[in-house]
Amino acid sequence: MTRTQMMKHFLTETQNIYQGILFNNQRFEAGNDEKITYNFNCIEFDELKTKYNLEGVAKKGTDFIRAKRLLKFLSPKLFHSPWYDNHVECNALKLLEYSFNNEEHGINCLNKSKILQECCLSLGIYARRVAIALFSL
Repeated sequence: MTRTQMMKHFLTETQNIYQGILFNNQRFEAGNDEKITYNFNCIEFDELKTKYNLEGVAKKGTDFIRAKRLLKFLSPKLFHSPWYDNHVECNALKLLEYSFNNEEHGINCLNKSKILQECCLSLGIYARRVAIALFSL
């Protein structure tokens, strides 16, 4: 089996595992009626919108289309590193300052999702970060 075939097999199996975890854990904890809240008024959001021209990037359209434009803008400018040690404060401004267009300062998936979440929230788009980690007993 080639390296590419092995990687495809690994990714398929990993996806199957995650789908199984989600399927087997569809219900929330009994009695848990917590409400999800969204903060669109964070002080840093104005700076985030201005510094990265988020309104110009997202343009007009549905929230989904605008979020997709943000993703396409950010994705090639943020490099992944599985060895990132979370030493930068976990907010979009600090993470972008550290990693934006800097191949030597890669960040992990969780922090990339934090950036997208806060960029969306800064534009009034409902968003929340979801983390999926390996399932263990």
